[in-house]
Amino acid sequence: ELKRPEPLEKSGDNDEKKTTGYTLDEFRNDVRSVLSDKKQYPLLVVSFSRHALGQTGDGHFSPVGAYHEASDQVLILDVARFKYAPYWVGVEDLYRALQEEDSVTHKPRGWFLLYPPKNHACQHQTQEDRRPVEVVPHVGDKDICPVSSIKIDFCKANPKSLHHQ
Repeated sequence: ELKRPEPLEKSGDNDEKKTTGYTLDEFRNDVRSVLSDKKQYPLLVVSFSRHALGQTGDGHFSPVGAYHEASDQVLILDVARFKYAPYWVGVEDLYRALQEEDSVTHKPRGWFLLYPPKNHACQHQTQEDRRPVEVVPHVGDKDICPVSSIKIDFCKANPKSLHHQ
């Protein structure tokens, strides 16, 4: 089920406030409950406007990987890793990016709560290495991923890779 936020109020709109959609507090509660569930290991996937977060492009889907309650920020695990490394963004800022109207549906974007099948026997007991919180950039920070320079260095070192043979 796609959960849509309350629509943005448009300037000059004198209609009564629409009560359809989920509130910021309901979104924050979903963030907390999904990211603290250690039994079912659900996923929270957001459909948001990149433009509303000051990024290039517009409509985008990515999972939320963590919530830092003290700063009220979530960690977006951007699926376009070539473009954006994982980054922290405020819950209110993300909620506003969810409220942006989709150009195709003309409705607010939203979020999904995804759960594994009921009889899923997944192995979540392993301890995998994780990046420390300190090295995950905030939205708008300079990208710390060296992929661009690696590509440049690779191409310079391998001039044959620049020519199609």
